[in-house]
Formats: sequence, structure tokens, C-alpha cells
Amino acid sequence: MTTSIIMLTHNQLHLTLDCVEGLYRHTSAPFELICVDNGSRDGTVPYLQSLESWRDNVRLVINDSNLGFPKGVNQGLRIARGDYIVLLNNDVVVAPYWEERMRGHLDRDPGLGIIGSSTNLCGNEAMIKETRYRSIEEMVQFAGAYTAAHHGEVEELPMLGFYCVMFRRGLLAEIGMLDERFSPGYFEDDDYCVRARRHGYKLVVARDVFVHHAHQGTFRSIISNPGNIVEHGRREFEEKWGVKVVKAHDLDYTYIEEAIGKDTRAIIEEQEIDLCPSNTSTPSLG
Repeated sequence: MTTSIIMLTHNQLHLTLDCVEGLYRHTSAPFELICVDNGSRDGTVPYLQSLESWRDNVRLVINDSNLGFPKGVNQGLRIARGDYIVLLNNDVVVAPYWEERMRGHLDRDPGLGIIGSSTNLCGNEAMIKETRYRSIEEMVQFAGAYTAAHHGEVEELPMLGFYCVMFRRGLLAEIGMLDERFSPGYFEDDDYCVRARRHGYKLVVARDVFVHHAHQGTFRSIISNPGNIVEHGRREFEEKWGVKVVKAHDLDYTYIEEAIGKDTRAIIEEQEIDLCPSNTSTPSLG
């Protein structure tokens, strides 16, 4: 059993370096790393090409321009070969046992569709408020203590942020890839969670997995006015699902529950987005 880890990059080389180092230090099971670069100009591409040249499990997709998160992820999904799929932001640093514990939870519970990790910074209950560390080394120590105290624990959530999530390849075959109408980003994770839950799957955060998240380090580097992008994603979600997104605070999931409750065949058919990913139409590979 192997895991395909899909990581998007756009400049911010220092984040990618920390992310990749953590992956190779703290991932014990076989995996392939699919790096999709969205038009970096800061040395990220030469670094990734060098990584590919001496790591036999690295595969590259090099784009001339920034295609955004959903399109970039889908490029990686189309060539992924693993039994498990991980979507991992390059502004994340993993800690020991992260992959095997997430995979273990999936193996134990067939009803679990997508699993995420606990973290220091995100927009929902996966976030741990009290995280006191000032370096990667201290983060690893914190993660060890926190996850040991929560061994085997998962918490069901209405939706998950896609900074670090894992799902079985079978889910991809069942509900398809990310919806590219949400490019360059925002609300594509809400949409995918709705689709998984409409198919009867649970979403959980693993309390025995912790990752450090710089939180939109790359996205903020390429978007001068993220508010416009958020508004675009919100409108697309509302139009697709026929709901109104009114978020009094980050933990208001009324719009998620309303979308899941919709019983319209046209909407159900709309979920069948590229259900059979094919390697026949791939982007240029580095």
C-alpha cells in the first residue's frame, strides 16, 4: 500500500524546503511525492528538479503560470498512483507518525471519507489554541506530547480545511476530483466535503496527528486582494448548491448542512466531476 502526497508550490521556497525535509524525516511508509509548481520564479523549480534527480519517489508537474489550487491539485490527482491520497500545503511541516496514524484511522473505519490533522492554525475546530513552540524542533516535541495524550482519538467535523487531508483512492473514483470553478482557490474544500458527506461519508480530524501550518503562506504571496477571491468562491458555492453562505464566525456551518440536505438530481449529477482520472491527458512533466 502506497500513499500519493500532492503538494502545490508557487515561490516561497523556504516553506517548501521545510515541508519536504519534514516529509522525508517523518514519513516511514512508502510514498510518492507529486510536486505541482504553479509558475515559481524564485528557485523553487530548480530545487524540485534537483530533488527529483536524486529521489526516486518524486514526480513533477511544472506549469508556466499559476493555475490556482483546484486545477493544480487535479493535475496531481490525474497522475497519482497511490492507494491513499494526501493533499498537503507546502506551508505545512509534519511531525512523526503523521501518515501512518491517518492511514490507520481510514483502515479501521470504512465509513470515514476524509481525515485531517490537528494544527496550530486553521479556521475550524482542528485548530489547537494553546501551542507554544518557537522552532521546528520544539514543534516536534510539542506534537509528540499532544498526540500521545490523544492516542487513537478522532473528532467528527462538518468540514475540513485542505492544508493536510487524506482519503482513499476509492473516494476519488466515487466522487471525482476538485471542482475547478473555484479556482484559484477558496470554497473548493467546502465543496469537496459536501460531496463526500452527501455520499454518506464522515469527516474527522485526527487528534493523534499534529502538523504545523503557516496558514496560506503561499496563497498570500500571490494574491494582493484575497477578499475578491473569497467572494468569487462564495458566489460559486451559493450558485452551485442553491444556498446562502452567511458566516457569522468561522465555525458557522449552516451553509454546509443546507447544501448536504439539498435533494435535487441536477445537483447530484453536477458532482460527477472527472470521475475517472486518466493519465492520457497530463500536463508537461519535469
